[in-house]
Amino acid sequence: MSDSTRGQKIRGECRHFRGIRKSTCAAGVRYADVWAEPEPGTPRALPCLAIIGYCERVDTCEKYDPLTPEEAEERDRANLKAAEEFVAKLRANICPICDRAIEARVKVGRCVYAKPCGHRLGQAMRRTK
Repeated sequence: MSDSTRGQKIRGECRHFRGIRKSTCAAGVRYADVWAEPEPGTPRALPCLAIIGYCERVDTCEKYDPLTPEEAEERDRANLKAAEEFVAKLRANICPICDRAIEARVKVGRCVYAKPCGHRLGQAMRRTK
């Protein structure tokens, strides 16, 4: 995502943000404690990802520290590189989690797992007839 595109959508991603699958940020703040309440009728949002036109409140977290445009661009490049490496390993039948050879892929529900390591590789769409 270019800086101009990113700037139109995100006011400023906090440098401490580690993803929503964690319970705290890198500064030790519990996400559950800083949910911002946007306009009535819209979902709650984290100040870590202040989105223009949706929820721009960052006052709910005293440790909010936005990335500079250069830092945000570098984070985007690193994330894209990691995603490309993940896909390249999948195509080469290498588990992107543990780097072991994938002997088989097993679908359980919508999830796909590598055998023999058992790591989750992603989700598969249902086949349509």
